[in-house]
Amino acid sequence: MKVDRLTRVRDTLPGHLNAGILLGDGGFCVLGWMMMCAGFHEITFYSSTIAVLHPQHGGSVVDVIAREYDLERDEVVRLARVNDDTPATERSDAVRAVLDELIAAGGEDQRRKNPAAPEPGSERPGAKRREREA
Repeated sequence: MKVDRLTRVRDTLPGHLNAGILLGDGGFCVLGWMMMCAGFHEITFYSSTIAVLHPQHGGSVVDVIAREYDLERDEVVRLARVNDDTPATERSDAVRAVLDELIAAGGEDQRRKNPAAPEPGSERPGAKRREREA
Protein backbone atom coordinates (compact mmCIF):
# COMPACT_ATOMS: atom_id res chain seq x y z
CA MET A 1 0.00 0.00 0.00
CA LYS A 2 1.32 3.41 -0.92
CA VAL A 3 0.61 5.21 2.35
CA ASP A 4 2.24 8.45 1.19
CA ARG A 5 -0.15 8.69 -1.76
CA LEU A 6 -3.18 7.84 0.38
CA THR A 7 -2.12 10.47 2.90
CA ARG A 8 -1.91 13.08 0.14
CA VAL A 9 -5.40 12.11 -1.08
CA ARG A 10 -6.80 12.39 2.45
CA ASP A 11 -5.05 15.67 3.22
CA THR A 12 -6.21 17.34 -0.01
CA LEU A 13 -9.69 15.80 -0.24
CA PRO A 14 -12.21 18.40 -1.46
CA GLY A 15 -14.88 19.51 0.99
CA HIS A 16 -17.55 18.45 -1.51
CA LEU A 17 -17.44 15.14 -3.39
CA ASN A 18 -19.81 14.09 -6.16
CA ALA A 19 -21.49 10.73 -6.27
CA GLY A 20 -20.02 9.18 -9.40
CA ILE A 21 -16.82 10.07 -11.19
CA LEU A 22 -18.17 12.37 -13.91
CA LEU A 23 -16.34 15.68 -13.88
CA GLY A 24 -19.08 17.11 -16.04
CA ASP A 25 -21.16 17.31 -12.86
CA GLY A 26 -18.84 20.00 -11.53
CA GLY A 27 -16.47 18.12 -9.25
CA PHE A 28 -14.89 14.84 -8.27
CA CYS A 29 -15.89 11.67 -6.53
CA VAL A 30 -13.20 10.03 -4.41
CA LEU A 31 -12.00 7.86 -7.29
CA GLY A 32 -11.67 10.87 -9.58
CA TRP A 33 -9.74 12.72 -6.89
CA MET A 34 -7.46 9.71 -6.43
CA MET A 35 -6.82 9.68 -10.19
CA MET A 36 -5.86 13.36 -10.11
CA CYS A 37 -3.56 12.84 -7.11
CA ALA A 38 -1.90 9.95 -8.95
CA GLY A 39 -1.06 12.32 -11.80
CA PHE A 40 -3.68 11.40 -14.40
CA HIS A 41 -5.05 14.24 -16.50
CA GLU A 42 -8.78 14.91 -16.27
CA ILE A 43 -9.32 14.00 -19.90
CA THR A 44 -8.40 10.36 -19.18
CA PHE A 45 -11.62 9.94 -17.19
CA TYR A 46 -13.66 13.06 -17.96
CA SER A 47 -16.66 11.34 -19.51
CA SER A 48 -16.39 7.80 -18.21
CA THR A 49 -17.43 6.29 -14.91
CA ILE A 50 -15.89 2.91 -15.61
CA ALA A 51 -12.68 3.26 -17.59
CA VAL A 52 -9.48 5.27 -17.78
CA LEU A 53 -8.59 6.10 -21.35
CA HIS A 54 -4.82 5.85 -21.41
CA PRO A 55 -2.82 3.71 -23.85
CA GLN A 56 -0.27 2.38 -21.32
CA HIS A 57 -2.01 2.77 -17.96
CA GLY A 58 -5.70 2.52 -18.77
CA GLY A 59 -8.39 0.09 -17.82
CA SER A 60 -11.16 -0.15 -15.28
CA VAL A 61 -11.08 2.83 -12.91
CA VAL A 62 -11.09 0.45 -9.94
CA ASP A 63 -8.18 -1.57 -11.33
CA VAL A 64 -6.16 1.51 -12.25
CA ILE A 65 -6.55 2.99 -8.75
CA ALA A 66 -5.77 -0.36 -7.12
CA ARG A 67 -2.57 -0.54 -9.18
CA GLU A 68 -1.55 3.10 -8.62
CA TYR A 69 -2.08 2.97 -4.84
CA ASP A 70 -1.14 -0.68 -4.33
CA LEU A 71 -4.57 -1.41 -2.82
CA GLU A 72 -6.77 -4.47 -3.00
CA ARG A 73 -9.57 -4.11 -5.52
CA ASP A 74 -12.21 -4.49 -2.80
CA GLU A 75 -10.65 -1.60 -0.86
CA VAL A 76 -11.15 0.66 -3.89
CA VAL A 77 -14.72 -0.60 -4.31
CA ARG A 78 -15.35 0.17 -0.62
CA LEU A 79 -14.15 3.76 -1.09
CA ALA A 80 -16.44 4.15 -4.12
CA ARG A 81 -19.43 2.70 -2.28
CA VAL A 82 -18.92 4.90 0.77
CA ASN A 83 -18.60 7.89 -1.57
CA ASP A 84 -21.75 7.07 -3.53
CA ASP A 85 -23.93 5.79 -0.66
CA THR A 86 -23.27 8.62 1.82
CA PRO A 87 -25.40 11.79 1.78
CA ALA A 88 -23.59 14.72 0.13
CA THR A 89 -23.25 16.71 3.37
CA GLU A 90 -21.42 13.81 5.09
CA ARG A 91 -19.60 12.35 2.09
CA SER A 92 -16.13 13.89 2.47
CA ASP A 93 -15.95 13.04 6.17
CA ALA A 94 -17.09 9.45 5.52
CA VAL A 95 -14.51 8.98 2.76
CA ARG A 96 -11.80 10.57 4.91
CA ALA A 97 -12.59 8.06 7.68
CA VAL A 98 -12.09 5.14 5.28
CA LEU A 99 -8.84 6.68 4.05
CA ASP A 100 -7.72 7.01 7.70
CA GLU A 101 -8.40 3.29 8.21
CA LEU A 102 -6.45 2.35 5.08
CA ILE A 103 -3.54 4.59 6.06
CA ALA A 104 -3.44 3.10 9.57
CA ALA A 105 -3.51 -0.44 8.15
CA GLY A 106 -0.77 0.43 5.67
CA GLY A 107 1.32 1.90 8.46
CA GLU A 108 0.94 -1.30 10.47
CA ASP A 109 2.14 -3.32 7.48
CA GLN A 110 5.13 -1.01 7.04
CA ARG A 111 6.04 -1.22 10.74
CA ARG A 112 5.93 -5.03 10.62
CA LYS A 113 8.33 -4.96 7.68
CA ASN A 114 10.44 -2.10 9.08
CA PRO A 115 10.03 -1.41 12.83
CA ALA A 116 11.92 1.91 12.45
CA ALA A 117 9.37 3.29 9.94
CA PRO A 118 7.62 6.52 11.03
CA GLU A 119 3.91 6.60 11.84
CA PRO A 120 1.83 7.00 8.67
CA GLY A 121 1.06 10.63 7.96
CA SER A 122 3.56 11.80 10.60
CA GLU A 123 6.10 12.98 8.04
CA ARG A 124 5.42 16.52 6.91
CA PRO A 125 7.06 18.14 3.90
CA GLY A 126 10.50 19.42 4.80
CA ALA A 127 10.72 17.51 8.11
CA LYS A 128 13.75 15.45 7.04
CA ARG A 129 15.45 18.52 5.58
CA ARG A 130 14.94 20.43 8.84
CA GLU A 131 16.38 17.48 10.80
CA ARG A 132 19.49 17.47 8.62
CA GLU A 133 19.89 21.23 9.01
CA ALA A 134 19.66 21.07 12.82
